[in-house]
Amino acid sequence: METNVAENTDGSNAHLPWGIVCDIVSRFPIEAIVRFTCLSKACYSLKKDAGFIKLQLTRANRRIILEPMSEESSEDKSLSTLYIIDEGEGRSSWKGREIPLQIKDEDYLCASGSCNGLLCVHSKSLYSKEFPLFIYNPISRESVSLPLSDPKPGFITAGVGFGFDSETGKYKVVKLLKIKRKPNDDNNMPFYMEGEIITVGESSWRQLLDIPYIVDVTATPVFSGKVFHWIIDPRVHPSGQERILVLDICTEKFRTIDFSITIRYPDNLRLVNFGNFLALIEQSDWVRFRVCKILGNNKDGYHIHKNSYQIPIQNLILRVFWSNDNFLIQCTPLSQSKEKWSNEQLALYCPKKKEFCIIAISGIPSLFILNFFVPSFVSPNALISDGSVEGILE
Repeated sequence: METNVAENTDGSNAHLPWGIVCDIVSRFPIEAIVRFTCLSKACYSLKKDAGFIKLQLTRANRRIILEPMSEESSEDKSLSTLYIIDEGEGRSSWKGREIPLQIKDEDYLCASGSCNGLLCVHSKSLYSKEFPLFIYNPISRESVSLPLSDPKPGFITAGVGFGFDSETGKYKVVKLLKIKRKPNDDNNMPFYMEGEIITVGESSWRQLLDIPYIVDVTATPVFSGKVFHWIIDPRVHPSGQERILVLDICTEKFRTIDFSITIRYPDNLRLVNFGNFLALIEQSDWVRFRVCKILGNNKDGYHIHKNSYQIPIQNLILRVFWSNDNFLIQCTPLSQSKEKWSNEQLALYCPKKKEFCIIAISGIPSLFILNFFVPSFVSPNALISDGSVEGILE
């Protein structure tokens, strides 16, 4: 970053060196930084300054982002807006702010993961053979498209992961595809997994070999500790201790996380980041869920620590996340009279105090998918030009 003395908007000199101004501004919420960059050419240049981008990213807080959903078929609906949540100063001051999601001529887009302020998004053709993918920064509105991969005969469905290889300073996108076996195949399994990976900036996908288990590709993999994590489908693999399939983003090799657990509700099982750990969250009914924190490492082995919780409100379908020492819960009430979903809400549950409260949030859609991302000015076009971003975090 430049070290010139900062200028006021009227051209006069301020008393603070420019480096100190940048240090202060990097601590602002992203909305305030965007307003600051509109003050002058010098301020605007921060959005392109590699040093400032890195500094801002190290200090940015993880934010909630909502993708609106429709009660009707998503194939017929266009999505041009996401909502970033401003948590404000208290539980009564949360509100949603619209941010655009507009890429070329695509008429429907949805997120498949985030990393360092970038979203990996796909068109409505995700479940078709073409499978177009894009890297998009909703703050700067920059986007780049990834190369198409070859169509897969027998393709059923697919899932996408997006992460940062800190050893090479490059971003990678991984796809796992569920493929239907041919009728004359002697294998008892009706389908199998194939995988591909690409380094952002390269022109072609590389095949991932030896995927030994069927995983749940409908859920975005959890990226943590330089690896992607998928739940090994307990409905397909009910026995054994292999529970999590792991892909190392650096070596591009698979392994498993093994531990003993009895899964009672395989249809209501999710994998989440739980502070500095991973956790399986299993919902038993509308008011109870179990958190199985995964402890250990690949060298010494893994085990789990289990806790059960009960929410004091009935008739809710829950999607449970962990945020700032509280459970953040996406609550979907079931309107029994009309037999359809009514408006969704967010709630906080403090396990230490056993307190549960619904959060009133203005300016958000009635139905949504909840995700997290860290807003930044990382440029997707820079990833294409040189394939790497020096010093950026995981």
